[in-house]
Amino acid sequence: MNYPTKKFQYRDTVKPENLKEVEDIGIFKASDIWFPHLSQQIGEAFISGKSGWINILTENFSIIEFNENEIEEVDIKFSEDIDRPGNWRYTFGKVKDCLGIEGYKFLGKYLKTKNIGYSHNGKIIKAVLYERVDTTIPLL
Repeated sequence: MNYPTKKFQYRDTVKPENLKEVEDIGIFKASDIWFPHLSQQIGEAFISGKSGWINILTENFSIIEFNENEIEEVDIKFSEDIDRPGNWRYTFGKVKDCLGIEGYKFLGKYLKTKNIGYSHNGKIIKAVLYERVDTTIPLL
């Protein structure tokens, strides 16, 4: 059997069907891969993606995630560590090139690290923080 030897690098464009092939040969499972719909910012507000989910890519390449339909208000200083092994995912953000062709850019390996207080629409709400811990996927 031929195994892939390529390492996906940060910002490589891939299609989800390519990753299905990787799962089929047992390198990692589908739950290790995440395709968040990154939210677009218009003015001060973010547009939610599927089912009210907001996924914000920050300037330092962390991702802040919450659901507008399940808001829990907290204090601005709220911070709660998440200490569960296996909370990492290889993460791909959806993109469209200048020709209108859609694909996914590899953003990195992300670890769910803590719940935080995040300011949204005049409220401080509970959100999940994912931090980037790697920028490659070893396929072999």
